[in-house]
Amino acid sequence: MSDRGQRHQLELPTSSPTEVHVPVRVVVDFAGPEVRPLAFLWNGRKYLIDRVNLKYKQQLGDRFIWSFAVSDNANSYVLTYDPEEMRWQLEEVYEGQ
Repeated sequence: MSDRGQRHQLELPTSSPTEVHVPVRVVVDFAGPEVRPLAFLWNGRKYLIDRVNLKYKQQLGDRFIWSFAVSDNANSYVLTYDPEEMRWQLEEVYEGQ
């Protein structure tokens, strides 16, 4: 049966976030002007990103920070990228998406 024309509902995390706020290394794909995180390293472990659920830009004073809500096959995460400092951070972890 085809699901053509039907909307896919975004599954929201059911847990409260664990705030982390730590620098991480991120593998990204630059597709034209777009940045898409593919994986990140945290605590010596590599996390492969299955989906980018949301991307948004925040203004902090005179700077802009990009935020990416991403998920793997087990959890959801919020990564931020500061283009001025070229720095990535893991901000939040939602366990058991």
